[in-house]
Amino acid sequence: MGFLNNQFLLNTNRSQELYRCFASAMPIFDFHCHIEAKELAENKPYENITRLWLGGDHYKWRAMRINGVDEDLITGKADDFTKFQAWADTIQHAIGNPLYHWTHLELARYFDIDYPLTVSNCEYVYRECSERLQTPDMLPQNIVSRSNVVAICTTDDPADDLRYHAVLAKSDFDTKVLPTFRPDRAAQIDKPGFRDYIEKLSAISGVKINNFTGLCDALSKRADFFEANSCKSSDISLEIPDFNPIGADTAIQIVLSGGELTAEQAMNFRSGLYLFLGELYHKKNWVMQLHIGALRSASTALLSRIGPNTGFDAVDDYSYIRPLAAYLNTLQNAGHLPKTILYNLNGKDTQALAALAATFCGDGIPGKVQYGAAWWFLDTLEGNREQLKKLSGLYLLPRFIGMLTDSRSLLSYTRHEYFRRILCGMLGEQMENGLIPNDLKYIGKIIQDISFNNAYSFFGLA
Repeated sequence: MGFLNNQFLLNTNRSQELYRCFASAMPIFDFHCHIEAKELAENKPYENITRLWLGGDHYKWRAMRINGVDEDLITGKADDFTKFQAWADTIQHAIGNPLYHWTHLELARYFDIDYPLTVSNCEYVYRECSERLQTPDMLPQNIVSRSNVVAICTTDDPADDLRYHAVLAKSDFDTKVLPTFRPDRAAQIDKPGFRDYIEKLSAISGVKINNFTGLCDALSKRADFFEANSCKSSDISLEIPDFNPIGADTAIQIVLSGGELTAEQAMNFRSGLYLFLGELYHKKNWVMQLHIGALRSASTALLSRIGPNTGFDAVDDYSYIRPLAAYLNTLQNAGHLPKTILYNLNGKDTQALAALAATFCGDGIPGKVQYGAAWWFLDTLEGNREQLKKLSGLYLLPRFIGMLTDSRSLLSYTRHEYFRRILCGMLGEQMENGLIPNDLKYIGKIIQDISFNNAYSFFGLA
């Protein structure tokens, strides 16, 4: 079997039929990513493949550091080809890492390069890709269009002015580019820069924030603004070692007056804010996405020089199932539980989170609380398979809302293909082994729903 051929990850005849007939042509709804609306609105050609591939991808940066590449060739001032050459050397050592498959799928689908990238051929590949990027069909908007993407949800701070979303909404770009409300910084009361952020939020909302009520009023006004700009969803990096929404006002007043909080007071503040946000999202019929378990900025030596979101995060390990259940239960008892997606980063929590999601479904909404796609460090070949197994065993797989890119690169839409091949491979094998009906149309409809239909409906776009 050849590398990345038509049967890639499709080891049975049924799997190949399912992918060819039902999955491959389905459109994409990328409901969580880190694409910049500015990049799409300006629609400028990329100078070369390094700028597009390595300009902001901390997945690649981590791999390059593991490979012993000097930082100057990763985020430093080395020339673009030298950086690409360092990446080519790294990818040769990435066998078994999803980056190996993702990289070569992107080369094949966007540049018609169907052989492995190596140091010996990297100069040719660099030139071919960079020349192709100067053609009209590789402008940012055209990359999205040729990837069959009908809608994108970006990730945006409540204080963002959303100017580029407004530009795109008035343009002739067919793909919907919708903002996502992500108030992480409003929750980071015990982190440096919180008071500066509160001043910024106060200025843009026109609300004086000197207590918890003021913070909630400011966030409500910004949520109204996001709603006016077609927002359908929220997101937050949830920190929930315990849940006790008492004393939020005391905590914020201590910090705004220059004092310091105990860990318990910070937790109380976050609990109160999470509760308010859940109620706000329910009122607006937004989807609430909760990403749980990231250990942010674990390595500080290079972080202080390079900055956050550059590849120095890891997987946290603490028990959050009970406080998360208490949070969801409080919202549900008050009639304020929004449609919710739960994402875990620690693989040990996979079964617990899938079971918890099923516990809070209801209100006649299919899959109201979702166990989300394999996220970040779990987004591997085996991580996706394990996520699908837990969904099948503890949830209803046909109600799953499917994959996302969680990426900063427009070439990452091949991750949807990667996931769909994994899904078809699993279900096709089960068909041939007699574990599920050998009914192509029935199973094919499930695949189409997971690939696109379920998410498009869940976010209120259908």
